[in-house]
Amino acid sequence: MKKTLLALIVLMYANHFKSQESCDKLLQDGLYQKMNITTRSSFNQDLKTYFLSEDFKNDVKKGSWGGSFSIPIEGIPFSLGMNSSDEAFSNFRRKVEETTSLSININDFVNISKQLPNTSLYESYVKCKEIDSDRYRTGLVPGKKIENEETVIFTFFYRPSSPNDKAPKVKSFTIEPKSALINAGGIVEGKRIPSFLMQVVCRRSEINEIVFSLQTENGYVSDNSGPTKSSKFETPVGTIIASYLSFDRFLEALGERGVWKSSSKWAPCDGREVANSTFSKISGSSLAPDLRGVFLRGLNSFDINPPSTVKTIDTNQKDPENRIVGSLQTDDFKNHFHTTTLNVFGHRNDGYPRQEDMDPGNWGGYMKVNTDSKGGIETRPKNISIYYYIKIN
Repeated sequence: MKKTLLALIVLMYANHFKSQESCDKLLQDGLYQKMNITTRSSFNQDLKTYFLSEDFKNDVKKGSWGGSFSIPIEGIPFSLGMNSSDEAFSNFRRKVEETTSLSININDFVNISKQLPNTSLYESYVKCKEIDSDRYRTGLVPGKKIENEETVIFTFFYRPSSPNDKAPKVKSFTIEPKSALINAGGIVEGKRIPSFLMQVVCRRSEINEIVFSLQTENGYVSDNSGPTKSSKFETPVGTIIASYLSFDRFLEALGERGVWKSSSKWAPCDGREVANSTFSKISGSSLAPDLRGVFLRGLNSFDINPPSTVKTIDTNQKDPENRIVGSLQTDDFKNHFHTTTLNVFGHRNDGYPRQEDMDPGNWGGYMKVNTDSKGGIETRPKNISIYYYIKIN
C-alpha cells in the first residue's frame, strides 16, 4: 500500500514538472512565432542571435515590444524603448556580445512576455498553468490559442491517467480551409499524437474563419480563429471622430488600459508624436493633427483628378485659400466697411445752407464717423466643445 501511494506521489510530481516544462515551451514557441525568431540551436542562443540582429532594433523602434521593456543580462536589467538612441542599442549589443551565455530564466521570460503588445502569449502561459494546477484532470485538454495578424497556434495537452497510459491514436484531424495549415505538429491520422503538448500552426485569412478539430481514441478538442478583417465596417487609419469622453474614458470604453503609446489604436488630436504608427507611415506625418480649439473644414478637392460626376464647387461654398490637409487657417472677418458721410458747410451756423452753399464747389468737405467698438475676442458661430480622436493603427 505504501509503495503504491509513493508511486502515485512520484507520478504526480513527475507529471507536474513535465507539464511545467510544457508551459515554458509554449511561451518560448509563442515568442518564436511572434517575433519571427529563427530556430537554430537552444532558445537562449537563438534569443541572443535575435538581440544582436537589426530585426530586433526595428521591432523595438516600431513598438513590437511595447513602449519600453527591460532585459536581464547576467542578472542586471538593461532597458530599451521606442525612443532609445542608436548609442543605447550599441551599448546593448556590446553587453550581449560580451556575455558568454545569455541566460533567460522562466521568471525573466514571463516578465518580458507581459510587455508584448497585442499578444496572448502571457495569457496562454497563465492558462497553461491553470490547467497544470488541475492535477486530477486527465486525457485530452484544450489550451488557449495564440494569435497575431498572420498566424494562429492551436494548442492542446494530453494528461496521462497512469504511468502506462500512452498517447492516444488520432482518429480524425481536420483544418478548414485545408490551405491554412502551415505545420500539423506531426499529427497523422491512425498514429499516436507525437507529444503530450501539441501545437498546430495555421495561416490566418482576412475573410475566412479557420476551424481546427482533433478526434482521438481518448478525447476530442476543437477551436476556431476568426478572419483578421471583420465582415463589418472597420474604421480605417486616419479617421477622425468626435467624442464626449475624455481620453482616459475613451480608452476604457475601447477596452484598452495602461500607458498610451504609438502602437495604440487611437490618439488624441493634440499634436502628439505618433512616429511609429501606421498613420505616420501612410501620411508621412510623425505627429497627430492638433485640433485643440478649432473647427474642421473640408478641402475644395478630395482627388487629384476628380471624376466628371463631381460638379464644380459653388463659389459661395469654396474655401478662398488653396490649402493642403492639416493646414491651419486662422480666424478672419470678410473685408467690409461702414462709413457715415456728412456734408460740412462753412458759411452759416443755423444749420441751413445759403444759396451759394448749394454749389458743390463751395462745400467745405466730408467728415467720416466711426461707430463704437462692439464684440468679443474672436469671430465664431454657436458651438459645443468636444474631444477629437484619430485612428493611428
